[in-house]
Amino acid sequence: MVVPFENIRVIWRVGLLLLGCPARQAMESRNYQALRHDRFLDFPAAPSWNDSAWFASRSYSGVGWMPGEANRQFALVSPKHVVFATHYVPPNGTVIRFLNADGITVDRTVASATGVLNNSNEATDLTLITLSSPIEASEGITPFPYLNLGNDSSYQGVILDVFGWFGKVGRGTISSIQNYTEPGVSQTRIMSFLYPKTSGDQDDAYLVGGDSGSPTFAMAGNVPALVGTHTAVGETETDRINVDTFILYYIAKLNALMAPDGYQMTPA
Repeated sequence: MVVPFENIRVIWRVGLLLLGCPARQAMESRNYQALRHDRFLDFPAAPSWNDSAWFASRSYSGVGWMPGEANRQFALVSPKHVVFATHYVPPNGTVIRFLNADGITVDRTVASATGVLNNSNEATDLTLITLSSPIEASEGITPFPYLNLGNDSSYQGVILDVFGWFGKVGRGTISSIQNYTEPGVSQTRIMSFLYPKTSGDQDDAYLVGGDSGSPTFAMAGNVPALVGTHTAVGETETDRINVDTFILYYIAKLNALMAPDGYQMTPA
């Protein structure tokens, strides 16, 4: 069932919480099984593809991670750019690591980070990170397109592949799209997905502290397409509420930031 966001706001028992806070746990799945929900085997020390996962794990070579802090996951949107949460951006010089289909790691470092502004020229919770150099096609890492369905209502009910801490992947369903403001985060366009507490799909997942910035995707045919990056969480008596910055709303602004490097976002 689609729950209007304004109704959720009224009955939340706790406020929206930024996810950058330290936490002792990873994104939670309803029925977590390592071979079903982990992207990799032997992660992060010696990662190899987990072909037993419920999702097509090798389709996500463009999701990188920080070797020294494996909770942060980054979505590659061009050969030279990843997107992430403004409130949790790593410093310049940080290594971001990818794994290609042949099981070979590909490293780049953070060269710069530029916050995406809203229409009032205030910082949203979306940042474009520029890598130290482009990832070449021969290195076998594929950037993601974004899901382009045309209008907000078209996204309601879309099934999601949700990435979280330590390379775990769960499931969600878009419930609503609207604006969101929190102390420290200026107005940001977001989409939310719910985790019903009592029952649901075995792969349903909810976010915890430390999941900030990790991506959410939906399948466009056989291709995963980016939908959002994790921003906050909330809770009602019946549901956990997961909040992502909604990528579609910021395509023109991302394109303007990427243009000097000769790249643009790709619709799917």
